[in-house]
Amino acid sequence: MDWLTQAFAQYSIVWLALSAVVGLLAGAVSSWITYQFKKKEIADTVAAEIEKERKYQAIHQQKEKEADETFKHHLEPLRALLENVSSKDDDSCRWKRLGEMREALDKLKAQCQQVLKLPQEVKLS
Repeated sequence: MDWLTQAFAQYSIVWLALSAVVGLLAGAVSSWITYQFKKKEIADTVAAEIEKERKYQAIHQQKEKEADETFKHHLEPLRALLENVSSKDDDSCRWKRLGEMREALDKLKAQCQQVLKLPQEVKLS
């Protein structure tokens, strides 16, 4: 019976060593798979954030462009005034230039009042 105990002890040592190797391999494979999933999740999150940022930038650029166009439209009378005043070098047309300036300023004032007017329901006291 001694040989049976000895054989069983040898098989248990082999079984223990084999179990340890399998355990180590399973742990390594599990860690690698978890790492791959986490890496993919992080990459997907970063890609989504980059796409969101690109969309935000495109929308912001469009709004900025629209605001510039609106601003240019409202300042057109002032630009025209400055071009008319600066285009004349002689002093003989000074009164004419002042009249043009007054007209342009009146147009600009009307546009500013139209843009900045208060709603009818609001009454100032």
